[in-house]
Amino acid sequence: MNKVISNLISLLYGIGSLFILGFQQFAQADEFRVISPEPTPYENVQLNLHTHMFRTKNGTKANLPALTTNVGLLPDIQIHTLLPRLRLSVPKDGASQYGYGDIHTGLKYRFLHETKTLPSMALYPIFSFPMGNSSKGLGNRSWTGRFPLWMQKTWKDWKLTMGGGYEINPAKNHFNHLYGGILIRWQITKSLLLGNEVFAEEPRNLNNKSYVLYNFGGHYNFTPHTSVLFSAGHSFYGAKRFVAYLGLNYTWGPPPEK
Repeated sequence: MNKVISNLISLLYGIGSLFILGFQQFAQADEFRVISPEPTPYENVQLNLHTHMFRTKNGTKANLPALTTNVGLLPDIQIHTLLPRLRLSVPKDGASQYGYGDIHTGLKYRFLHETKTLPSMALYPIFSFPMGNSSKGLGNRSWTGRFPLWMQKTWKDWKLTMGGGYEINPAKNHFNHLYGGILIRWQITKSLLLGNEVFAEEPRNLNNKSYVLYNFGGHYNFTPHTSVLFSAGHSFYGAKRFVAYLGLNYTWGPPPEK
């Protein structure tokens, strides 16, 4: 199964390379696992209050709630922080636990801007540091690092985003692994954006197998600064997994230069 997932991820990268030969009016949406290479606009700050839930055969886990901060530090650099969120762990066999989870921080660097023929590209390493109690299922036993490459091409109201990377997890009984996906989004109206995503990931640890997930979601802008984010999805290959996301995003700062 691991070989099948690796081949799928390689295929996604291959599709991405074809677009190398070959909407920037909304904030980055964390409702998708495939991330846009576009950074938070320079001198803008985004606060994202959200809840994220996923369920596997081993039980259910959810962030209730969590706060993400994205800051446009420079025109092509974004600083990302996920503060210690309150996390709920409901194992299939055992008592439910509720407490602080781990801390996440990262830096997105867009090194290539989109042109008529080339997609935009960005590196987006993200690190987590243990703070949650791993024995209660609220955190990891050690630091982790995710090292992805994301790319994106736009055609009028359509966007194609793809990429993936490698996660390093030195915790006991956990695995370093590949992940990647492809996301298609459509700007239906000035306020409403919808997207479809396929995401694949190799096993994280002894209790989680490889899977391929389909996810549907989007966001709706109530004002130029406030939007609601949403998504839900289910695996269609490999380990059974259900995910759901709901968030409220607020952005302030000078409007991006056109």
